[in-house]
Amino acid sequence: MSRKWASCSTAGTLSFNDELLDLPRELGDYVIVHELLHFSVPNHGKLWKSLMRAHLGDWEALASRLPGIRQAVPPRLRSARSSSTG
Repeated sequence: MSRKWASCSTAGTLSFNDELLDLPRELGDYVIVHELLHFSVPNHGKLWKSLMRAHLGDWEALASRLPGIRQAVPPRLRSARSSSTG
């Protein structure tokens, strides 16, 4: 999973990028809650946003920190993870 932090399939399978382990905990929590809510709400509409706020408060601030963060993950951690999982 090189392009996404996580995904939830229509069959109910959750997949998480192992680089989540290198993120600050609050960002990992955001990604996990985001995907878990898709079990109840399959889109990012008003209900989903309301549930995100109920669970995480200002989730938009967390979401805004994710784009481009992959470059901030130290390369040694990225390469060590890919070699240990492949």
